[in-house]
Amino acid sequence: NIGGVCLEDKLFPKTNSFIAVGGGQPLADEMEFALKLKACKEAQTDPDFCVVARVEAFIAGWGIDEALRRAELYADYGADAILMH
Repeated sequence: NIGGVCLEDKLFPKTNSFIAVGGGQPLADEMEFALKLKACKEAQTDPDFCVVARVEAFIAGWGIDEALRRAELYADYGADAILMH
C-alpha cells in the first residue's frame, strides 16, 4: 500500500533549488496547486493516506512571507502536512 504523496509547488521542468535566479525561481500558481491538493483529498479512499504539500517559495527566493502564505493556503485546501523547503 502507498501511505502518502508529497507534491511540490514548482513548475516543470524543475530547476535545482540552489541555482540562483534573479527575482526567484518560477513557482506554480498557488491557487491551481491548492486545488490539486483539494482534488487529492476528495479522491482519497484510505483515511490514513497522507497528502504533503512541499512549499518551495522560501528556497526559491520568494521570501519567508510568501512561503508562509502559501503554506497556510495549502493547509486550508486539505494538505495533511507542510514540508517547508
